[in-house]
Amino acid sequence: MRLQRQKGISLLEVLLVVAVAAAIVSAAIFYYSQTILYTHVSQATNLIQEINKAGYEWLKIQDDNGKYKTNFSTLGTAAQAGGNGLKELVNLDLVPCTNNSCYTNPWGGEVLVEADADANYMLITLSALPQSDCMRLQAQMADMVPTQENTCTSSSSLFDYQVAL
Repeated sequence: MRLQRQKGISLLEVLLVVAVAAAIVSAAIFYYSQTILYTHVSQATNLIQEINKAGYEWLKIQDDNGKYKTNFSTLGTAAQAGGNGLKELVNLDLVPCTNNSCYTNPWGGEVLVEADADANYMLITLSALPQSDCMRLQAQMADMVPTQENTCTSSSSLFDYQVAL
C-alpha cells in the first residue's frame, strides 16, 4: 500500500505565518507611535527655542524714546498682542509663523508667552499635553535650562508645561 502525500499547507503553518505577521505589525505600530511622540517633543523644543531667541531680540528693539527694554514686563501689553507676548513677537516678525502654526503646540493646545513674576524672564506655557509627553519635554528642556523654572502642572486630564527663559 502506498501512502499519498498531502498537498497544500497545514493549519499549523498558517498559524505560524499569522503569528509572525502579527508580531511585525505590532512592532511597526509601536515604532510609529514612539516616533510621533518624539517628533512632538522635538517640535515643541524647537518652538520654545525660537520664542526664546525672539524674546531676546525683542529686548534689543528701541522704544520711541530710543531706549532699550530692560525686562519683559511690557511683553504682550500692546493692544494688538491681546495679552499674549507671542502675538507681539509674531507681529514684529521675530517668530516665523505660517498659517498661525506658532499659536498651537504639537499636541493642539495653545502657546502663551508672558513675563514671569519678576519680569526678568519670559514664561512660555504650552497647554493640553499628555502627562508622559509633558514629562519628556520637561526632561529634555532640563538639559538646556537646568536652573530656570521648568514644570508640568495638571489641568484636568491634560498637563500644562511652563518654562521661564
